[in-house]
Amino acid sequence: MSIDNALTWIRASMTSPAARRDSIALLENAATRQVQAHMVIGPRVLKCGAPRLTKWDGHDLIHVDLTEEEQIAFRVPENGIVSALALTNPHIRAPRVQFTISNLEFDNAQAHDGNRHLAGFCQIKAPARSESEAGGRYVMEATYFRPDLPAAVQSYWYFPQPHYWAVENRVRFAFSPFYSQFVPRMQGPLIVQIALLELSDPVGGVQRGCWRVSNAAAGHVKLSG
Repeated sequence: MSIDNALTWIRASMTSPAARRDSIALLENAATRQVQAHMVIGPRVLKCGAPRLTKWDGHDLIHVDLTEEEQIAFRVPENGIVSALALTNPHIRAPRVQFTISNLEFDNAQAHDGNRHLAGFCQIKAPARSESEAGGRYVMEATYFRPDLPAAVQSYWYFPQPHYWAVENRVRFAFSPFYSQFVPRMQGPLIVQIALLELSDPVGGVQRGCWRVSNAAAGHVKLSG
């Protein structure tokens, strides 16, 4: 998706002229500075009438519907937007979406201890191709969102390398604990966005370059403290 298509979505989806104006300015600023933009949107702003987290990741708009509990916890105004800019991961290149992530489930999602690994399951549908073509080096990325996070928080889970896919795959993952020296203890809702990355360097990690090769699936976790 181009930035022009993202701006077209804003013009077509938002009922509030002030919200449209502010959102367009936010995305244009993000595109100019080559950073990400987050918008937590109140239910009366969108034609669909639902509160939503919308993220511009530098390439695409990614949407996550918010629960009522998240709307309250994130202090989203009924007819307004809470917005912020965040640094873009410089190692992720333009998406080459080939895989589909669905049926995302987290262990203990309603009472997750942020000191423990965030584990769960998801379904990944791969393109139909021979095993010799499908072998590659892949990693799952988890991006965490709350408006009060001090900075972008991400975690990675690496597949055995090289990895070969069936067409339908049930994947068990376990990301490192959410809390760290950079993330203070907190309680309440946490949105977790999962994506599949393909590494461009056979021996390097994410820092050596990668592509997002799946949709961005999102799940909801409640931190217990």
